[in-house]
Amino acid sequence: MRTNIEIDDKVMRRAMKATGAKTKRETVDIALRQIAHERPRLNILDLVGKDLIDPGYDIRIARGESSRGSR
Repeated sequence: MRTNIEIDDKVMRRAMKATGAKTKRETVDIALRQIAHERPRLNILDLVGKDLIDPGYDIRIARGESSRGSR
C-alpha cells in the first residue's frame, strides 16, 4: 500500500539508527512489523494480577513431573 505521511526528521534518523535500516521505507516497515508482533504480547500483560489461575494449580503436575522439583 502506498501512502504519504509526514514524519519528524529527527525521529526518523533515530529510528533508522536504532533499527539499522538503510531507508525510510525500511524503517517504517520494521516499526510497523514490530508493533504488530509485540502488541498481542503486551495485551497478555494486562491479565497480570487478575487472579485467573487457580492458586492450587501446579504446572509440574500438569506436565506430569514430580512436584518435588527433580531435574
